[in-house]
Amino acid sequence: CLVEHVHWAAHRDQRVIAVKRWQAFAGVQLDRVPRHITGAHEIAPDTRMLHRNMLQNQYIHYISVHFPCPGAGCRWASLAGLVVILRLWPRPLYRKEIAAMTIDLNCDMGEAYGIYKCGDDAGIMPLISVANVACGFHASDPSVMRQTVRLAKQHGVRVGAHPSYPDRDGFGRRRMEMEAEELTACIIYQVGALKGFLDAEGMALTHVKPHGALYGAAWRDEKVARAIARAAKTFAVPLMAMSGTGMGKWYQDEGVEVIWETYVDLEYNDDGEIVITRQHEPVSVEVAAAQALRSARDGQVQTMSGLLLDVKCETICVHSDTPGAVEIARAVKDVVVKYS
Repeated sequence: CLVEHVHWAAHRDQRVIAVKRWQAFAGVQLDRVPRHITGAHEIAPDTRMLHRNMLQNQYIHYISVHFPCPGAGCRWASLAGLVVILRLWPRPLYRKEIAAMTIDLNCDMGEAYGIYKCGDDAGIMPLISVANVACGFHASDPSVMRQTVRLAKQHGVRVGAHPSYPDRDGFGRRRMEMEAEELTACIIYQVGALKGFLDAEGMALTHVKPHGALYGAAWRDEKVARAIARAAKTFAVPLMAMSGTGMGKWYQDEGVEVIWETYVDLEYNDDGEIVITRQHEPVSVEVAAAQALRSARDGQVQTMSGLLLDVKCETICVHSDTPGAVEIARAVKDVVVKYS
């Protein structure tokens, strides 16, 4: 048949966030949906539908179309029927809406603890599309995790886990030596805690992004990268990673999908790695916006020495604890919208 099975779901702003497998006229099966449309995972060819945790739990519309037409003539009738349905829909469910989500803006956040505050999460959340929420080992606590998840839900922001080494005193920015099994268990423990709060709010865990020194260790240490990947596989979610380092290859070797990210409020060295500092230094809005523009438009970043490096960019990160983070996020958002 022309269209075997089509499922569309629209978020409250009517952006397409889920597309479940369909078969085109030529018989080509689209068994992978671009991540910027759905956040979808790669699936096996024999999978009946694309099983994907919905990115949010608030929906307005749901269309199901099934054309079990065996004949060639009916194929054209099926096509006409689908066109009529999409034409009559109040707003297009594709085209411009899809193109607008090519590059995400993500933020590491939820890093307060008890009465101690860290970053302006309330000011940043309306500006981003993805939140990486701390899970308690470098920052955050149960109340902060719950509050951050609820704030993300309020603003329609997707949520991933931001686990770290067990290093609260060092804010997770100190390297620790751990056995692979111990590290995998440490990460599962943290991600599981955040997932509990997401489940309570009817939200999906969309990805995992290691924090600080743990993230940096995975650039060059295969054992660390594979331990992280095995934890992510437990939850069947992708990992954020930087191109030009070993982490992405090792994640993919373990069968984990990668979301390629770049940074605008941390400096790059000539090896293509960000310089992780214990405390983030101020970055001008102009410098951050220029780096975002290079990433989004040109697929490049500029290093501290002025060298331009090619990078893969599907999402751009800002940090909630960078001075002026709200202004930086706003400037970067403007750049991403214009050039994505």
